[in-house]
Amino acid sequence: MKKIKEEKTFNWGVATSSYQIEGAHDIDGRGPSVWDVFSHTKGKVKNGDTGDIACDHFNKFSDDIKLMKDLGVDSYRFSVSWPRIFPVGTEQKINQKGMDFYDRLIDKLLENDITPFLTLNHWDMPQGLEDLGGWTNRETIEHFVKYGHYMSRYLGDRVINWITHNEPWCISFLGYVEGRKPPGLKNEWAKSLHTAHHLLLSHGKVIPEIKSNVRDSKVGITLNLNTAIPASDSEHDKKACDFYDAQFNRLYLEPLYNQKYPELLFESLIQKNLIKQSDLTFIKDGDLETIATETDFLGVNYYSRGVIRSDEVDEDVNDKPTVDLGPKTDFGWEVYPQGLYDLLKRLHVEYNVQDIIITENGCSYSDGPDENKTINDTKRIEYKLEKSKQLPKISGFVSGTYTGYNNEFNFTDKSQSWFGSSVVGVNLEIPLFNANRMNVSSQKAKIAMEQARANLEEQEEKTQAEVIQKLNDYQLANKSLSVNEQNMNLAISIEEKNSIKFFEGLVSSFELRQAQIQLLDSQQKYLNSVIELISIKTELETLYNN
Repeated sequence: MKKIKEEKTFNWGVATSSYQIEGAHDIDGRGPSVWDVFSHTKGKVKNGDTGDIACDHFNKFSDDIKLMKDLGVDSYRFSVSWPRIFPVGTEQKINQKGMDFYDRLIDKLLENDITPFLTLNHWDMPQGLEDLGGWTNRETIEHFVKYGHYMSRYLGDRVINWITHNEPWCISFLGYVEGRKPPGLKNEWAKSLHTAHHLLLSHGKVIPEIKSNVRDSKVGITLNLNTAIPASDSEHDKKACDFYDAQFNRLYLEPLYNQKYPELLFESLIQKNLIKQSDLTFIKDGDLETIATETDFLGVNYYSRGVIRSDEVDEDVNDKPTVDLGPKTDFGWEVYPQGLYDLLKRLHVEYNVQDIIITENGCSYSDGPDENKTINDTKRIEYKLEKSKQLPKISGFVSGTYTGYNNEFNFTDKSQSWFGSSVVGVNLEIPLFNANRMNVSSQKAKIAMEQARANLEEQEEKTQAEVIQKLNDYQLANKSLSVNEQNMNLAISIEEKNSIKFFEGLVSSFELRQAQIQLLDSQQKYLNSVIELISIKTELETLYNN
């Protein structure tokens, strides 16, 4: 029973990315990343904001880790600044000063009993590699594998949990179709597909490098996923929804778990004259097998569902929307907690994903601190509370880590808002990585987090009690089955003896008939026990599956 509890204890974590929090953009030999160039390009980011300083995490990571410790989190998911290790990207030797920073960071985390989750690529590849074609260039794969090799070689003695890429869709689609992220191109669908493929292929190729360098390592990839539903029952919306699901979810899930790409996506893009058949020659022999290299978990970033409306027909032609939308964050994302369960259930059922880690979840609002440097953080608290209600339902197929997302520099120009770590049950926002380092108390937050953890453990104990009761029922049924088997065998033995006596003229036909009746009665009891046993097994399987 103790073992079951340890395996199902939920871990609470926080997550960041290097460019959003580190600052120190030109310190200790760090080279420029694609985000340095992009954010310094006029008009690309709202207010001309950059990550030059951000939260100054590079210099203040010890203070940030103390905040994490005070908050009571179990794990910290961070990303490495690739150009801090390979300033241009093509070097054969690492920048040791860059590696030393992550060495100090990890040691400090472990000193505070916080488990590190290391992400290799959270969008900020060296600009030097982008100048050579970036992720559209197949040679970038080998540079990434080299990078992953050295990171795992130097830090693998202390870091067990590795994430290859964060949200490849954001690089591929937002970078080459919508132009809202580096390199800022628009409607370049062919390059977008090349990028997606090379990201996935580099993921598959770097896994053996990490595994060979890190004993007992756990390696996965993080995808931003959602559930997509049509806004109405019209064929226009259904078709648009299928396309959206193909380019947002299935473009990554299908090759990772089924060694194929969604044909619907390629066919639709060709029909719309957005790509040519010759644009698909980037898929080489053996690529799909490499992409599908077995991982230890899938990281899932979930924020909202997708309610899809066709943009190919006028509104007066299409049916009226029939989906009722919930409230929205300041990012314009619908708050829909049920979608977390729907998504993870789909991954478990359709793709047989056995281990899932919620690597990001959160909401963004533009509220700020009052005169006491405290945020009356009702909206984030409600958001996390509603999401936490989904956790007991998904505990059967989630590895046990829930991670909130925090940031200072915003990767988008959509709104003047930010994510943060709020704690359910406390009317207080704890901004882990705020550049102003607001003076807030985290004791109440810590108590609330422990209470949330206790609530989950209570739910687990109830489930365990049900399992134990069913096991007892199972054992009793087994015992009853054994007794009935013995009675049946005894009846068979009696019948055999009586049959012999009958044929030898030692007993009357009446006595033989009585023995046969006793045999039939024992057989019926045996069958009833078998039926009862099957019923209990079915209940047990249903309980475990849910």
